[in-house]
Formats: sequence, C-alpha cells, structure tokens
Amino acid sequence: MENQENEKKELALLKSEGTTDAGTEIMTQTTLQDKKEIFNIENGECDVKLNDIVGQEITVTNIFMKRIISNLKDDEIEINEQTGEVLNDKKVSVVTILIDKDGKRYVTASKIFAISIFNLIRTFGIEDIQKGIDIKIIKKSVTNSPNKALGFELL
Repeated sequence: MENQENEKKELALLKSEGTTDAGTEIMTQTTLQDKKEIFNIENGECDVKLNDIVGQEITVTNIFMKRIISNLKDDEIEINEQTGEVLNDKKVSVVTILIDKDGKRYVTASKIFAISIFNLIRTFGIEDIQKGIDIKIIKKSVTNSPNKALGFELL
C-alpha cells in the first residue's frame, strides 16, 4: 500500500500536446470530447487483453497510453557506489489501450508494444490512425532471448 500512495498515473490521448520519449512533438489540441473519452477509458473496463487475441486482426481508430510511475523499494534503488548518486529510484510502466472501429477496447502493458505504437504514430500520424488502420496482433522474437514479445504488423 505504501507504494500506491507514491504512485503517479497519467492517461493521455496521444493527440494531446506533448513529446514522446523519442522526441516526437504531438501538438494537436485536446477537445472536450477527447477529455470525455479519456475519462470513460480511465473509469471503464477494457474488453480484451491483446495477449488473448494473438493472430487476430483489428481496425484501430484511437490509441491511449497510461504511464504509471512508482517509487522503487529501498533495496531496489540503483546507486552509484563511488559517488553515492541515485541512478534510478522510479519504476515506469506503460499501459496501451487501443480502440477499434466498433468502440471495443484492447489493453496491454507490454513496453515493446508501446514502443511499436510510438513508431506507428511517428510514421502515420494520429489523424490517419483515427481514420482506421488495420493491424494483426503477433508474437515476435526477442534478440538473444528465447522469449517472445507482443507486437503487431500492418495489414
């Protein structure tokens, strides 16, 4: 419970003003309708976990990202042994919510999936995505690992 008090949650419609981690500027203004949709997403339930529909296709018309920043426990904090400087005392998680053409919500907490979504936005822009973009949910190999990561390919 102690960690939850120090947790900061942010949900953003990706067409809001701001900058992605890769430095991409997002300058479209958020409207009242956008704010209502953000509120409904934040307070509603998602319909489908993306891990449960690997191999299926969806038409994405909107994207939401929720960033959760939590303080690390004392024994998990990274400190430079020589200088005593704190290198990392936060854990950042990203939840991606995709909305399809029928208003159905799909969710994942995969960081690799979130990076792919940022690349999609950088390539196509929010306006084109909101017209509808067809994707297929896939599992892809991870370099130097037997694990597979959640991803998507464009159709």
